Amino acid sequence: MKESGGRRRVGLTFVDQAVSSASNFGTGVIVARVAGAVEFGQFMLVFMIWVVALGTHRALVSEPMVITSPDVGNRSVPVAHGVGAEVLLAAAMSVVVAVAGLAALAAGASYGGPLLALAPWFVPLIVQDYWRAMVFQLRRPGLALANDLVFAGVQVLAVVACVATGRRSVEWIIAAWGVGASAGALLGFRWFPGISRPVEGLRLLRRLWPTSRWLAADFSTGFASDQAYLVFAAVLLSQTDYGGFRAAVSLTGPVVVILLAGGNIGLPDAARRVGTGDWEGLRTFARRLTMATLVCVGVYGALVAGAGRQLLDVLYGEEFAGYDLLATLSALRYVLLVSVFGQLIALKAAGRMRRLWRARLLMAALSAVSMVVLVSWLGPAGAGWSGVVTAVSYAVAIYLIYRAELREPTADLSEPEVPPPARLGPEVRDRELL
Repeated sequence: MKESGGRRRVGLTFVDQAVSSASNFGTGVIVARVAGAVEFGQFMLVFMIWVVALGTHRALVSEPMVITSPDVGNRSVPVAHGVGAEVLLAAAMSVVVAVAGLAALAAGASYGGPLLALAPWFVPLIVQDYWRAMVFQLRRPGLALANDLVFAGVQVLAVVACVATGRRSVEWIIAAWGVGASAGALLGFRWFPGISRPVEGLRLLRRLWPTSRWLAADFSTGFASDQAYLVFAAVLLSQTDYGGFRAAVSLTGPVVVILLAGGNIGLPDAARRVGTGDWEGLRTFARRLTMATLVCVGVYGALVAGAGRQLLDVLYGEEFAGYDLLATLSALRYVLLVSVFGQLIALKAAGRMRRLWRARLLMAALSAVSMVVLVSWLGPAGAGWSGVVTAVSYAVAIYLIYRAELREPTADLSEPEVPPPARLGPEVRDRELL
């Protein structure tokens, strides 16, 4: 019975992540179809800002809460204080992006309008993602699926309304996305009633800081090493080539479904093994998680490599079909990255962050250098090869760190390298879910 319940939880987690990622993927497809390659490139550049915001809030709030409160037997989590912290972070992000959008418009940059369109929606987008993290912590992926179905359903209705009334610009599509997120965020308040005062949110941020600072450092350097090549591509390629490049990369978007679902399952389970001192179980879990994700990503990568041109033509349009080599290279990059996926999750759960942060800092520098050199040498194809070069280096670095920190029998596993803060006690706990 327990095994059956575990399989159901895994299945629901993957279905939920598929719905969540499909809404983002579908938004990009609509922009490409309606607005063309140039505006699609602008949209994807702005979308990357949301990815930064997403990783930042997870590193500062939701992930440290999962790591420091792995015991969910009482079905209770410090929800109100967490959402208070999230609202503070999201409001600050909105202000920063709005100012950036105004500055871009003043400078005559074409992406100023999409930036301003994104700015008002950070609070609902981040709060909705926070609810998902909390129900995954409680092993209730069915609730996350319900929330994402509401999000996607409202978004689809809003997009249809925009297109039907002739509002087909990038800004209106972003607004429809934000309306969907608002519906999901409001639904979450029915499951987790209440919101803390700002001062309590600040206290939680300070309490999580011993762990969150390293998670934030890991995300910032990891993003730079994994995604900086996308930013450099925007500078080095023409607007049309950049739009085609981003379409090719987006074709491997379903891979992110696998990675995020694996993380939603893997991080809480790995944290529980760390909490009980089951280091051998942690190592076994890391191997199994890597193998499962590698098989799934490998199958999808083979599909992209074999039918990339046809998929680009059908999904994005004929003008994107010529970028199929970049789609193949993007798929190869993901296969290399997931070859150490379970080991990365284990390192995070165990608090072994310092070496990971240093390695990713080096990867960020390598990503920038390889992008400049290879694009100058190979043109648009060099952007894809830069991602492959960085992924190979990343996989080797993560494996060596894992071997030194967690795999060797002589490694000191008694205490984490970065001690987590004290477990969040009753004074910051909320009412039970449902």
